[in-house]
Parts: sequence; C-alpha cells; structure tokens
Amino acid sequence: MAKIAVISPNDRCCMGARQLSSLVKNRHEYYLVCYGEYHHATFSDTARVGDAIEERLLLDLLRRLSPDLVGFSYRSVQAQLVTHLAGRIRSELHLPVMMGGIGATSEADEAIKRSDVVCVGEGDFVLPSLLDAIDRTGSLYRALPKAPNLWYHTQTGIEKNPMERLVSKEELSEWPFIDYDGANKFSIVRGKLIENDGRFDNDLGAYPMLTSRGCPFACTFCHNSNVQDLYRGQKYCRQRSVESVIRELEQAKANPATSMISIYDDLFTFNGEWALEFAAEYKKRVALPFWCYTHPSKVNREVFEALVEAGLDNTAMGVQSGSERTLYKIFNRKTPRSKIIEAAAVLKDLKCRAQIDLITANSFETDDDRRDTLDLMLAMPKNTRTSDYDRAWYYCQSRLTYFPNSRISQMVEEQGIDTDFDPDVASFWEMLHELAFKDYLPGSAVMYLSYLYDEYKSTAKDFKPETGAEWTWTNLLDRPMEETARLFEGEEGVREIERALGWIPTVEELSFSEVRVLMDAVAAPGTDADGAESGRRIMLARDLLKHLSAGNRMRRVKESLRSRAVLVAKLADAIGTRAAEKQELWKEVEARGKWGVQLDRDVRERDETIEKLQGELEQRTRWALGMEQELKQREALRPS
Repeated sequence: MAKIAVISPNDRCCMGARQLSSLVKNRHEYYLVCYGEYHHATFSDTARVGDAIEERLLLDLLRRLSPDLVGFSYRSVQAQLVTHLAGRIRSELHLPVMMGGIGATSEADEAIKRSDVVCVGEGDFVLPSLLDAIDRTGSLYRALPKAPNLWYHTQTGIEKNPMERLVSKEELSEWPFIDYDGANKFSIVRGKLIENDGRFDNDLGAYPMLTSRGCPFACTFCHNSNVQDLYRGQKYCRQRSVESVIRELEQAKANPATSMISIYDDLFTFNGEWALEFAAEYKKRVALPFWCYTHPSKVNREVFEALVEAGLDNTAMGVQSGSERTLYKIFNRKTPRSKIIEAAAVLKDLKCRAQIDLITANSFETDDDRRDTLDLMLAMPKNTRTSDYDRAWYYCQSRLTYFPNSRISQMVEEQGIDTDFDPDVASFWEMLHELAFKDYLPGSAVMYLSYLYDEYKSTAKDFKPETGAEWTWTNLLDRPMEETARLFEGEEGVREIERALGWIPTVEELSFSEVRVLMDAVAAPGTDADGAESGRRIMLARDLLKHLSAGNRMRRVKESLRSRAVLVAKLADAIGTRAAEKQELWKEVEARGKWGVQLDRDVRERDETIEKLQGELEQRTRWALGMEQELKQREALRPS
C-alpha cells in the first residue's frame, strides 16, 4: 500500500487535495497536513518562512508518517513558503517531493527546479495512477513513467509525460464527495499539532463545496486563462448534476457542525436553468443559508429570485473596474457599465447581501480609468445605509497580482509596463472608492477630491475613509468656484460643455457640485448604440440648472452640504470610537492568546508530572501488593 503525505500551506479548505484523498484513501495511505491557515479576521496567513516551531513539528510528523512521497498542493502566492519547506524536507528527511496545484501548474518550469516531481494540470487521474504504479513496481522512480501529467528528473534531463484529458461532468457527479473526515488529517497552526482534524476551513460552520469546475470567462489576471490554454479544445467548464450536489449537501447538513454552505465555484450562476433546478431542490431538501460567487452578466432576476427564496443570503459579485477600456482591453472581461448597474439593481431589489469586488493598483490604468471606476461606484445601486447588518452590502478591493505566466503578466512584458505601483497612490484611490461606496460625501465632492492627490497627501495624516471625509469637509467645500472650473482644462472644456448643452452659465453662477454635473454630462461614456447614458446625464444637468435660480443656487447647495457635514461628523466620531474599541479588543485577544499559550505549557508540564506520579504510584502499589502477599505466606508458615 503506497503512502503519500500532501501538505496544503495556509489553506485548510484545500478542496483539490481533499478530493484526491476521497479518490485514493480506500486503497492507499493518504495523509493531509494543513500547514498554517488563512486567518479571516486579519486577512493574513498564519504560517510563514522561518517559523521554527511549526517547521520542526512538520518535519517530526513526516518522519513519523514515513511516506513514499511528500506532495504540496499550493497557489502561486505560497510559492516561496513551499520552496523553503520542500528544501528542508529533501535535505533533512531525504524524502522525494512532488509539487501540484495551480501554483505548480502555472509555473512548472520553476517548480521542477525545487522538487523531484511536478504534476501539471488536474491531478484526479494522476495520483491514483502513480500510487497504483508504486504498489506494482515497488519504486517511485519506476512508477513515474506510468502516470500522466508528470514532469520529473532523469539522467538525461527532465521528462514530461503526456497530458491526460480533463475530468468529465459525469465523473464529477459520480465520484465520492470531498473528504472532510478527520481521519489522517493533521493541522499545524500557531505552534501546535492537531491530529484527526475534521474541522472545515473556517470557524463559522460553513461547509465548503464545489458544484462545478472551470469558468466560462478567461480574464487575463486569473489562473483560469492558464488552465484553459493547457486543455485547449476541451470543455473546460463542467457542472455536476443537481442530484449529486444535493446529496452531498444533505450529508453535510447531517453534521451538527454545519450551519451554512459556502459554494466556491468560480461562477456559480453561469447556467441559469441548472441554477433554477438547484434552487427548487435545495429549498426542499437543504434550506440552509448559502453563499456563492457571481458575475454581473450572469445576474438574472428570475434565477436570483429563486436562489434568494431557497436560502442565498450573500453573493460576491466581481466588478473589478468601472472603466470599459480596462474591462475590455486589459482584463478581457467584456462587461458594459450598464450591465453592472443593472445587476446591482436586481440584487438590491431582492435584498440579497452583496460583496462588491474591485481590483486596484493596476499599472495599465490611467487616472481617467480610475475616475470611471469611481463614477461607477457613485452611480451603482447599493444597500449600505441600513440598520439590518445582515442585508448591508460590503466592499472588497484587492491590488492587482501578476501571477506567473498569466496573460496579464505576458502583457506586462510585451508592453514594458512598470508594475511597481506607488502604495500611497493605491491607498488614495482605495479611500475614494470607500467614500463613494459608503456615501460619506456628496458624489461630486468625492470626484473633485480625486484631482487633489498631491495636496491631500501633503496635508492629511492617512488614507482612511473617515480622514478623507473630514479633510473634504474642512478643506474643499468652501473653495471659490473659479478653482473648480479649472478642471475643465481651459476654454476648450467650456466650449465642449456649451456644445453639449447649447448654452453655458457663468462660473460665478455655479457651485462646484453643479460644475461636476456639467462635467459628467460632457464626459459621459457612450454605453450603448443610442447614447442613452450620455443623454441621461445631459438631461440631469439641464434639469438641475432649470430648477435652481442663479440667486439661490450657491446658498441651497451649501446648506445641503453643511447639513450632511453634521451627519458625517457624527459618523466619523462613531467610526473613531469603534476603531478604538476594536484596537482594545485586539490587545485583549493578543493578551489572552499569550496567556493561553502559557496555560497550555503549564497543563503539559502538569500532565507530565501527573504521569510520573501515576507511574510511581503504580510501582508502590505493586510493591505493597507484593509485601501483602509475602506477609500472608509468612503468616501461613508461622506455627500455631
């Protein structure tokens, strides 16, 4: 029986590694070691290079398990940690190392330099074939030529076995479910080894699962584009049968630890008919709250109405950018702005909680692209001002990562793009997105602030949203309107406005908010053939100027702004108070953590003392019993 230990760095979910376990554990020894975990509260990994205690626990565990092969299933962001651990395992334990997962697949040329074997692509057919061959041949190196998708070292160089086909949707439906059983599962986290660890990937009771593999899109920043190229000509997006998914969820629901379902498909709603069938069965047979990913082009009212009724209470929608130039020409994500706004309106109307995802620090973008994103955040329907926390939308922004060999990384090389993005500039735009998303300020003020990076950086203490709001109220709103008019870029800008509206009032008659409306009207991107978006904005500008007379225009705008200022000031105070409270709570958590570690050491020391005392007690008991027996014998021999 072949033995393999698979290590998953900072990912206790590791559904790929767990699926492999379910496929081979009935005929081979398969050990899963979760080395570190992703800490959701702080958005950080717990295991890093150089964690001496954790590394010693890992090496001692592998020495005890004595596998034929040590595997790593990892993502690109963990490559440095995996390289370090693989080096120690090979040099100190002299065990062969195989690397797999999307991290190894996307950078196989590098992975083979720091390992003995690399699995490229899906491993579902690979690992069973390899372990079976080890059993037949009695040797890993004699077994390597027998398994597909493998790269490995030979005396003449690197051998690359032929690629196996993709797993079919029928096979995905028939295979055993992902293995969350605790047997042969180990976790090494925060200096402790946990054996027989049957926990999910988080402490929320959320059961992680996949209903499909692959994605119908090929965004340049995503690893899916790499895998699609690897299996060109094959059906990449495959979905299990509804019955298979529901049976797995019924089994999960029977576990008392399950309180909700997390569906990690790249795009859960890509097949509307399938989703409607799923919603009907889920409502009848599972009916737990669940979460999934979606895409603006796949937010269909009928489908989401059924999903929300079945239990969907949270979805993550990837918007990524509000610039159509970025979406179409840089990200290969052909989503018009109008479709994003429409999708958001559907989710808001259905009262479905939503996470809006954006990608920031994109070196391909100009400030105009970034203002398009800001403008979208201002215009998009959203649910942020609500007393019902479970319905409030939230916002997630991630800085662009250039994964090895991804299409966007290839574009960087081809176009000579400098990816060293100024972190302060990134923080500034992320602050603006927060201000736009949370409605701290009038939208025109947020847009105006986007032109003032140098001034803001030189006078503000940080890039927190509450700081930006306070700075804007203090430094921006009472400025003369002539200064705002300079954003028109001179007389040509004024002539553009005049051509669009048919007339132009004097600068002295306008508030900066009204100037911004006029600027929006002129700069409105044409989102469809008849220019509906441009027409809407121009009508808005005309309506504004028609109903506000020149005499009271400034007074009414400033009164409105000052009334909002009072509200924002109170909000800023509340945010500051909560931030202070959060800081104190973290200090207490850290203190309790240290106390817990010390307590754990004390308990271990006391346990050792108790074991010694028990041993000594057993010896004395045996001695006492022996003495008692000897006394009885002597009593029997004593003459009466």
